[in-house]
Amino acid sequence: MRPIKLIPTAQILLVKMYEKLYDDSSDGRVYENDLNTIFKENIPINILKQAANMLRQDKFLSRHSERVNGPKYFVITKDGILHIEECLEKDTDISYFHAHGEAVLWEIISIEPPEFTELSESDSEQDLWEPLPIDRETPEYGQAIAAVEEA
Repeated sequence: MRPIKLIPTAQILLVKMYEKLYDDSSDGRVYENDLNTIFKENIPINILKQAANMLRQDKFLSRHSERVNGPKYFVITKDGILHIEECLEKDTDISYFHAHGEAVLWEIISIEPPEFTELSESDSEQDLWEPLPIDRETPEYGQAIAAVEEA
């Protein structure tokens, strides 16, 4: 499992809660132990519970129960909806995720740096780098050399 950043995970969880609110087959509830079911990717439930609790502290989610000791569920609040809708109008992780979906999930929440491509055997350093041509006969070149030697 990749290391995950908690704050971006909370932001993406809020997007998913927002989308769930507008899903015709849902009343917007997500039960605490089912938080990971709203993602196609496997995100540890303990991370999602921590993210949901952060969102509760920010008043973006509320937690309820139908019975005193019954299962707890989360619902996005008015503040959460306003936050999402403000972020959708800006260049944010929220707007990026909303536009591209779960294809960019790990790009947003992963701690790991982006993957770099390996050089193929046909890519040698000589093919990739060559010195810049310098006209050593110009007065500017002579002044630059003199300045370096004085320093």
